[in-house]
Amino acid sequence: MIFTILGIIAIVLALILMIGMISFHQKIEKEKTALFASTKTSVLISEENLDGLSKLMKDYLIKVGVVGKPRHCNVIFRQTGTIKTDPKKDWLRFKATQYVSSENTGFIWKARAFPIFIRDKFQDHKGEVNVNLLGVKNLAVISTPETDQSSL
Repeated sequence: MIFTILGIIAIVLALILMIGMISFHQKIEKEKTALFASTKTSVLISEENLDGLSKLMKDYLIKVGVVGKPRHCNVIFRQTGTIKTDPKKDWLRFKATQYVSSENTGFIWKARAFPIFIRDKFQDHKGEVNVNLLGVKNLAVISTPETDQSSL
C-alpha cells in the first residue's frame, strides 16, 4: 500500500515537472516566433549601401560577398559552459540557445543549468531576466530600466 502511494506521488511530481518544463519552453517558442516574425528578407545589400564605409571595409565586404545578400537576418546560437547562481555556490554546467534578430534588434537567450532554467531577453526595447526552478516556480523575474540598458 505504501509503495503504491509513493509510486503515485512520484508519478504526479514527474508530471508536474514535465508540464512545467514544456510550458517554459512553449513560452520561449512564442517569444521567438514574435521576434523573428518581422524580419524582411526582400531587402538586399547593394554596393551603394556600403558607400559610407572606409575603402578597406567596403572592399572586404564586397570580397566576402555581402552584396546581394539580405540586409537583415535571424541567427540561432548554441552554447555550453558553466554559470554561478551565487558567489558562494558551485559552478553549474549549462546548455543554452540564443535567438537573435538583426532587424527587430532583439534576442532571447534560454539556458538550462539543472534544476534552473534561465531566460534572458531584449525585445521591443525592453530587457527581462527570468530565473525559474524546473519550469514550475519563478525564482526571479527582473525587468528594470537597468535591465533594458544592459540587455541592449
